[in-house]
Amino acid sequence: MTVSVTTAENLLDLAGNQAGFAIVVTDSEGMFYGTGCIELDERTLSTTVELGTAGEYEVTYQLVSEDGHTISDRFGFSFAPTADHTPATGLASAPVCGEEPVSDEPAPIQEVEPISSVPEADSEPVAATPESESPGMGTIVAGSLTAAAAIAALALLWWRRKT
Repeated sequence: MTVSVTTAENLLDLAGNQAGFAIVVTDSEGMFYGTGCIELDERTLSTTVELGTAGEYEVTYQLVSEDGHTISDRFGFSFAPTADHTPATGLASAPVCGEEPVSDEPAPIQEVEPISSVPEADSEPVAATPESESPGMGTIVAGSLTAAAAIAALALLWWRRKT
C-alpha cells in the first residue's frame, strides 16, 4: 500500500538527502508499520507500507514546503483488507530507512561472576587541575565585534561632522 501527501507547492530538498521529511504509520495500539523510507516527487511525499490487521491507522507526516516552512500534520484512515491479506507485524519503535528493525524481544540476561574482593588502589589520587582564568574564544570574538562597532560609529560621526 502506498501512503502519500500531496501539497499545493513543490517540496524543498536542498541537500538532496530528504532531511526534514518523514511519514510514519501507526495502528490503534501504537505499533509502527513501514520501512521509514520515503520518496519525494515535486509536490508529493510518499512511502510504501505493509499494514497489519483490519482497523484504524494514523499517518503522521512532516515536510518542507518550497518556501522553506516545515509542515507537519496527521490524518487517520480505516483499513479493511481483502481475504488474502497477510498482516504485517507492527514494530514497537518507528522504522529508520536502511536499518533493520529493532527487535521487540528483551535482551537475554547474562550470568555475571560475583566480585569476591575489591583490589586496592596502588597509586596516589590525581588532583584536578584548576580551570584557566583566561577569557574564552566567545568572549574574545564578542569584544572584538564590540570594538569594531564602536570604531565604525566614531568614524561615521567624524565623517558626518566633516561634511
